[in-house]
Amino acid sequence: NDLAYESQSRNSVIRQTLSGAVQSIKPKLTQLAIASRDQVTAIEQLGSDAIQSFNQANNNVALHSADGTLLRGEVLARWQDFVGTGDFMRAIEQNFSWLRDRVTGVFRTSVEVDKVQVAVGAGLEALVVEEGAAACERAETAWRSSPAGRYLLERNPGLSQVSDGFNEKVTRQIRGWQQDVLELVSDQGQARRSKARLLAFGTNGLGVALMIVIFASTGGLTGAEIGVAGGTSVLAQRLLEVVFGENAIRDLAKEAKEKLDARIKAVFDAELARYQKAIDDVDIAFESADRIESALSTISDAAIAKLFTAGVETEPKITTDIAISDEPAR
Repeated sequence: NDLAYESQSRNSVIRQTLSGAVQSIKPKLTQLAIASRDQVTAIEQLGSDAIQSFNQANNNVALHSADGTLLRGEVLARWQDFVGTGDFMRAIEQNFSWLRDRVTGVFRTSVEVDKVQVAVGAGLEALVVEEGAAACERAETAWRSSPAGRYLLERNPGLSQVSDGFNEKVTRQIRGWQQDVLELVSDQGQARRSKARLLAFGTNGLGVALMIVIFASTGGLTGAEIGVAGGTSVLAQRLLEVVFGENAIRDLAKEAKEKLDARIKAVFDAELARYQKAIDDVDIAFESADRIESALSTISDAAIAKLFTAGVETEPKITTDIAISDEPAR
């Protein structure tokens, strides 16, 4: 009985000691779980801030490359030099033969076509570069508002501006898009009905006209610019309708705009990847809080007691058997 009592007492002391130790740890584990979850939330917010910054840049370029904003300055001047205004507009209103005779010489002037292409490319590049820089500034401002963000910016100081070579990447994508437009025009002109007219005006000239149509809406312009840019887009639209037809132009413009948006998105996605890499380089165990909370849910006095129940005996078994030997006593 004494042995049983001692065993029970010993187990009781162990249970109480372990229970006290566990109970003292539980608040600390709870705080650790909260801190771990807060850390994950902060990191996820940084990722979301960066994504929103570059999504806004994408949206701004998509908007301003279609609202008439680019039909200003150098682009407008070079286009007007290329086609003129009054005579060309009147030519479009006449039959195709008369139009072809009046403007074929103009559209065969590759120097003028090149000037329009250069102006269009420069306008787009300036817009994309400006929006890329603005996206980096927005992301930096958002990240500096939190300790986690400031820590990542200190580790990655280059995130405060666009990456090295960003402007060159933009230039390559814009030139690639202009080539996309020329290929679309060339493919569309392979139909028998359009082929002669394509040859008359030239792929490059019609490609430039399609670029102008894509920038055609005047929603972003005010005052006198509306009339000038609006007339410019009408010139390009009418010319393309003469060659390809009204329905084909809508499809061409839609596809060309989608190709432009995709190329610009690729540029911004590459910039956004730098921010995601900065986050990924920090070793964050996203599942730590869940594991800690799961462990806490299994800790209880009943669970601790259960560890000892199976091994506790109410009365120790005392052996009273006497060993009998065959050997004679000495």
